[in-house]
Amino acid sequence: MKLKHLLLGAGLGLAGLIGVSSTSYEVDATEHVVITRMGKPIKVVINPGPYAKLDPSVKKNIEEWNSNLPEGEKVEIEYEAGLYLFDKLPFVDTVNSIDSRVLEYDSSPRIVVTKDKKKLLVGNYARWKVENPVIFLQTLLSESAALPRFDDFVYSEVREQVGNQDLIEVVRSSNQPIRTEEEEKAVLSLNPTTNNSGAVTALALGDESDSAESNLYRWAEIKYGRPELLKKVTGGSQKKASTYGLNVLDVRVKTADLPPENADSVYKRMSAERNRIATQYRSEGEEKYIKIRSGADKEKAEIESAALENAGKKRGDADKEVFRLYTDAQ
Repeated sequence: MKLKHLLLGAGLGLAGLIGVSSTSYEVDATEHVVITRMGKPIKVVINPGPYAKLDPSVKKNIEEWNSNLPEGEKVEIEYEAGLYLFDKLPFVDTVNSIDSRVLEYDSSPRIVVTKDKKKLLVGNYARWKVENPVIFLQTLLSESAALPRFDDFVYSEVREQVGNQDLIEVVRSSNQPIRTEEEEKAVLSLNPTTNNSGAVTALALGDESDSAESNLYRWAEIKYGRPELLKKVTGGSQKKASTYGLNVLDVRVKTADLPPENADSVYKRMSAERNRIATQYRSEGEEKYIKIRSGADKEKAEIESAALENAGKKRGDADKEVFRLYTDAQ
């Protein structure tokens, strides 16, 4: 009898658990939930988490999108913070959980051609999140389906923006020159008014564009640089991603290298240029050595000549005095 009651209690408990699970669902702080009824979205629960506030712009975008839907396609929107249970119709409503956290897209390096026809092996990564879970569910369904889309609009945007700029705009972010310790000392010796960071003051350069320093360290000027380039890439990617309910937060370049087939020749040219400069320095040093040595030899000869002349004069004066003394003694 006791066993029968135990089985009956277990059965009732199991039935209750199944009933609760079929008529309710929970929303975690790391997800959004879209409820679909017979495949049609009827409700979306946006959950920023118990200690976070929903971005007002995100809320505004979702509500504007929902208000523009036809009357029969509008969805119910709820904003909750924390872990909550919600009611649903059993066996009719489907719970679709979508990750609400900031996610990562990481691409493998690909060849990109710059405006000045230079090839670069560019690899980039992006940070993104789902902003409109309903559009995301209708267009992409899952995160795994979203990543190939990034290969389309992020890489295409990188290729377009890099293709509109010269190589120097892609690899540089500032017009501030980067110098070695030896170069820094040379600049400071040329311009005593140069500040500690190595940046030449206006007083040091004055209005002379061909000063000694500017001739020695002439850097190509950039108009935009990599940070501005990446801003354009992020903005362009965001426009394309918004059609899928995504928000591209940031796009960055992690690698910008020369292709392997070009790297060796470029490194050889760099080595040849360094050797040419070294040869020039050696020849200039040899020229200065010869000048200093010839000057020293000339000075030595002049000193020796003056010394011999002085010695001869004194010797003559001494001989004259000896002859006088000898004559007087007679």
